[in-house]
Amino acid sequence: MKLDFFKHSIRKRGTVWLSVLFIFSFQTRAVSQISAFVDRQEVALNEALTFTIQVETQTKKPKALIFPNLSELRDFNVLEKWSGTQESISFINGKMTRKSFLTRNYKLQPKTQGRLRLDSFDVKVDGKAFKTKEIFIQVTPPVGPSAPSQPFSLSPFSHGFKNLFPTPFQKGKKARVKFKLFLDKPSAYVGEMVLADWVAFSSVEKINYQIERIPTLKGFWRKELVAPGTNAVFLGTEVIDGVLYKKELLHSFALFPVETGELEIDTYTIRFLDLFSFSGGGKKSTTPRRFSVKPLPSEGQRNFSGAVGDFKIKASLSEKQTQTGKPLSYKLRFEGTGQVRTIQTPKIPFPSSVKIYPPAEKSEFTVEKSWKEFEFLIIPQSTGIVTIPSFSLTTFHPKSEKYRFHQIPSFSFDVTKGEGKELSENLSFFGKDSKEPEQPQWNFLSKNPLFVFNQKILLKFWIIFYAAFILAFVSLYSIRRRNQIKISLEEDLEIQFKKIQELADQKHTEKTAVALINLIYQTVSQITQDRETSQEWEKMLQALPPSLHRKFAEPLTILIQELEAFSFAPKGDSSVKKQIQPLVKRTYNLLRKIVSSLSNTSRGN
Repeated sequence: MKLDFFKHSIRKRGTVWLSVLFIFSFQTRAVSQISAFVDRQEVALNEALTFTIQVETQTKKPKALIFPNLSELRDFNVLEKWSGTQESISFINGKMTRKSFLTRNYKLQPKTQGRLRLDSFDVKVDGKAFKTKEIFIQVTPPVGPSAPSQPFSLSPFSHGFKNLFPTPFQKGKKARVKFKLFLDKPSAYVGEMVLADWVAFSSVEKINYQIERIPTLKGFWRKELVAPGTNAVFLGTEVIDGVLYKKELLHSFALFPVETGELEIDTYTIRFLDLFSFSGGGKKSTTPRRFSVKPLPSEGQRNFSGAVGDFKIKASLSEKQTQTGKPLSYKLRFEGTGQVRTIQTPKIPFPSSVKIYPPAEKSEFTVEKSWKEFEFLIIPQSTGIVTIPSFSLTTFHPKSEKYRFHQIPSFSFDVTKGEGKELSENLSFFGKDSKEPEQPQWNFLSKNPLFVFNQKILLKFWIIFYAAFILAFVSLYSIRRRNQIKISLEEDLEIQFKKIQELADQKHTEKTAVALINLIYQTVSQITQDRETSQEWEKMLQALPPSLHRKFAEPLTILIQELEAFSFAPKGDSSVKKQIQPLVKRTYNLLRKIVSSLSNTSRGN
């Protein structure tokens, strides 16, 4: 009995202590940051400054909040004080973040000149004490008219509207702006996702930003997450050297390195305009950042799928019973976080008793979750039990720095004798071209042999005549312009391919693949007359003339994917080195065909 009572007492006390710890941890987590700052660190003796203590919360407002009184300070007179509350909601990568800022503001006037100090003060939140950091103020000799010396005014409107709408940012003063690049990791493996955020810090509340130079991001495939030119994403505030700064996300990319070694993220430049002061604006640039990219290890790379990230692989079969000649589908799906463009079509050991069509591919990329699916169409040719045997694939997991082994299960289905004909080769479901509907034949002349030109037909004639004249003029100019571009591109291609062929002859597989990718990007951007080569590949293809897009968009995309896969290949693989030469020839022939098509292609085609 005593032992049971002792156990019950321990369990009861343990439950109480766990509850206390849970409440304590919840209250501690409610306050994310307590900071103290001033609106300026240099002030004249007869001027006043604003000292702010801010409590930032993420979950809920505290029940009890006690700010310091500061009625008597050694080096400052307290002229007035007021409180304020602000809330912010931001969405980053689809996640909502809500923050509350509780502030107590003190208007202070220095008593003496020199380097003065605001000591550390205690702030009590729900009974727990937090200390602020000390701040130093430089006080210069008095200038201009004296600042008000009365601590409180009798007029309720003497403070303006700042008591109703308190803000820690001072208006009318020159803005301090900082511009920084933040990477979520200092180095990465080739093909690993790297999040890059360009954040602006401003000491005033309202700043307009204009993008002046975007980094080229050479050596990276990129996916834009937050585009420039839109409203900046508010990220909260941060105190730097005793001054409060507002943080805004101006541009964000998911970067995927396609070559190993030391890459450089070059300068990003913005121009800013201060909307609430007469100081105008200025420029800010980030410093170039070196980024180290490691090659994928060669050990364990058996049946590598090309997936770099945290992925799972699922397989499914649409039917368990079917008939000969009747199709069914086999799906293989990669799900997780990471790049899905480089995932190659898997080699599945289908039995010889079925006919297999090239797979339809679908994919989607987000930071939190990406997927790529291959759907194979299976046509049974004979009756009986058909089994798709089990096979294995590997993906590379950057965090563990190891390859993950995925065993795909086997599937079986029963095939009976069918009466229908075998499915045709021309399958619109799998992207085969179908016949385009015939265009209507426009007849502008009347069927009446005694056709009479009336005023309406005469007006149509002149409209068509002038439209044809303008179209012919634009076409001639476009053809002439494209002939000039063609000559320049042909000369440039010959020079570039000589250098690339030297790399291939020296068996620099990785460098050769990256050089070919860069040359494709450069050629397409010159054809579209777009100087920005940092945009996404899909946008560059859309800028091509429609006739070139219809003919070359798909082979270009396939070639880019193959080259990206080669850039991830481990060093020392002799089979990969033998396969790079055909890719060089394919790239050369394809780009030559595109360039030779320019003379017969107008921009409107």
